[in-house]
Amino acid sequence: MSNKCENSVKLMGFVVTKPEQIDEDPIGIRFKLATNENFFSKKKQSYVKNSEIHLIKSWKQSAEFSLNNVDVGDYLFIKGKIHYHHLTTDDGRKIKNPEIISTKITKLNRDNNQKHKKSELKEA
Repeated sequence: MSNKCENSVKLMGFVVTKPEQIDEDPIGIRFKLATNENFFSKKKQSYVKNSEIHLIKSWKQSAEFSLNNVDVGDYLFIKGKIHYHHLTTDDGRKIKNPEIISTKITKLNRDNNQKHKKSELKEA
């Protein structure tokens, strides 16, 4: 049995907000990505579609790539890690907001057969 633990996440989804710059040195950006999953609900006796919105943050090369190549509606593959941003609300409650810190962003296309394929030269 291995004792190795890893904080790693991979997402494929559609960009719902235009990447915006949040830092200059090093360059940092953020945008939101929508993902979907389908599952069979025994209670409803039908398939259910569940959508999630993820906050993506990126730095340096991936951030520059996103600013220059990513737009709303683009289909992306994101590799990164989960990070929790700790906040305190006005009424004193402490909450943790999850963020995905991307280490790799790949822009994907769909061909006529609805298969996924990488765009040429669209990876950071």
